[in-house]
Amino acid sequence: MGEVFDRRLRGLDEKAKSLLGDALRKNSEPALIRSTFDLPAAQRAAIQNALNETFSAEIHVRFETAPDLVSGIELITNGQKVGWSIADYLGR
Repeated sequence: MGEVFDRRLRGLDEKAKSLLGDALRKNSEPALIRSTFDLPAAQRAAIQNALNETFSAEIHVRFETAPDLVSGIELITNGQKVGWSIADYLGR
């Protein structure tokens, strides 16, 4: 799940990357990473690294467990959201 999310972040098109990057920079609060299960430290570090590299900045995040995501993970910040879940994948 963390690897898929990492690839999704790194694969954002330029418009989505710009919108999300602006939202991350303008938000005074840490971005929220919600996942169905508690992420191990290695996955948290990989996601943090992907965010920092993708947006060329030190992105502050807070991790939270959200069982309602149905095997998913999402980043929420300042009105923007990017995520992946089994429900989204099956709904396509």
